[in-house]
Amino acid sequence: MNKFLLLAGLTLTFLGCPSPSGGNGSLLKGSVSINGTAQVGQPLTADTVNLGGNGIISYQWRRGDTQNGAFTDISGATAETYTPVAADEGKYLRVTVTRSGHTGSITSSAVGAVLAASAPTVTSVTISPKTPTVVRGGTQQFSAAVNGTNNPAQTVTWSVSGASAGTTIVDGLLTVAAHETSSLLIVTVTSTADTSRSDTASVTIIDAFTVTGVTINPSSATVARGGIEIFTAAVMGTGHPPQTVIWNVYGAGAGTTIVDGLLTVAINETAASLTVTAASTADPTKTNAASITISGTVTVTGVTVDPPNATVAKGGTMQFSAAVSGTNHPAQTVTWSVSGGSAGTAIDDGLLTVAAHETAASLTVRATSTINTGVYGTATVTVVEAPAVTGVTVNPPSATVTRGGTQIFIAVVTGTNNPAQTVTWSVSGAGAGTTIIGGLLTVAADETAVSLTVTATSTVDTTKHGTAAVTVTHSPLTGAVIISGSARAGSTLTANTGNFLEQELSATNGSRGIRQPARSRTFPTRPPQPTHPLRLMSASS
Repeated sequence: MNKFLLLAGLTLTFLGCPSPSGGNGSLLKGSVSINGTAQVGQPLTADTVNLGGNGIISYQWRRGDTQNGAFTDISGATAETYTPVAADEGKYLRVTVTRSGHTGSITSSAVGAVLAASAPTVTSVTISPKTPTVVRGGTQQFSAAVNGTNNPAQTVTWSVSGASAGTTIVDGLLTVAAHETSSLLIVTVTSTADTSRSDTASVTIIDAFTVTGVTINPSSATVARGGIEIFTAAVMGTGHPPQTVIWNVYGAGAGTTIVDGLLTVAINETAASLTVTAASTADPTKTNAASITISGTVTVTGVTVDPPNATVAKGGTMQFSAAVSGTNHPAQTVTWSVSGGSAGTAIDDGLLTVAAHETAASLTVRATSTINTGVYGTATVTVVEAPAVTGVTVNPPSATVTRGGTQIFIAVVTGTNNPAQTVTWSVSGAGAGTTIIGGLLTVAADETAVSLTVTATSTVDTTKHGTAAVTVTHSPLTGAVIISGSARAGSTLTANTGNFLEQELSATNGSRGIRQPARSRTFPTRPPQPTHPLRLMSASS
């Protein structure tokens, strides 16, 4: 810090040692670089190397007008990753890194200038629900998601086909006419940004129903404190009423619940009896009840975590499940925790998420019984580097396919740490009707292109892809040609050619062939020699 001494009106300044980031730790070492494409909407990642120590790393992204000019902090941009926004277009970006327990900071080289966002592209449209059942006179609300790159517009148009007058769809709300005669309707949603992208839902139409009652099974049960019981319900009526019900439990203390028919009695439940009810969602006035007697207390003897061992890549996830064992059907509820990891590695409802910058080589996942917190099970997790894709190979690399034909392609994704083999398929250079789904290329019968390109793109790294070249040919001509008539001068011969488009008639003695798009031909008055028979040649156009 600066110290000031006043002597006879003279101010002297003594320069101490500044501590740029505060604290008395060692000077931060290492380097930081920015990975990614400097473009609006494309994420950038700060990559640190050899920082040393194990304090908390902090990030601050900064923006500047020129590569070597002044940079100012970007408000809120304090994470390891940063996605440039419109205000960054044409600017340069840097990231500054500090670490708790260390002095000083490290700043990356500038990247940029930041490019404008790429134009949005639509890859698909998804409709939900896909297969609903609607009564005549009823309604169904649909939703749609437009998928693609660079945040494509979510606006869509709705239509319904196969319907009678009076059945309509507006903003995704299907209203089925009371007198609808069709038993199946098709709802189509189409992207306004790319009208070639759409999705459909199949709607089954049924008669209106009535609910006459609800039954519960079992109708009575004895459950221990800390135990569970599974109930099922059946909705009765005419016209096939929906079987969905609303569950409730009455007379219980805090902690006793019922969800989707699964009754869980709290370990400290004081009530001696409970009532479980199920009410029809179609007609809530129709209900039924089951009587529950509370007796005894469960004993938890163990918790088993599955899988007991797992390998998870940095930035990856793994779903775990737990089974609680004991007497009197103990509740299966557990609390999840993970130890040995860095900030950002967490587990929620059994789903472990390993931070992209996790430094630990192994983690311990624990599931603890909520009934007896002294009983738990564990799983060991080995952390490995995230998979990296080096390439995609398409097999066969080239193929010849006739119009109207098909060809199966297989893709192999290569890389380190076993990258996922999933790919997205596409075909370019083709007309409408030529498609590829799951590697199966189907060439339209009326395809006009003579060559196509099949592409398989890795879902792990969309910058990596492989291609195959496809040559499109005519379908081979098949069938038979039969000549009817008398082979004499001045006579008419008729070619029965089925669906052939044109015929070619010639004598085998080498005389000039006669080509005409007709199924009959009158030969010249001077016929070929008897030893030279006539043949009819047919070819597709």
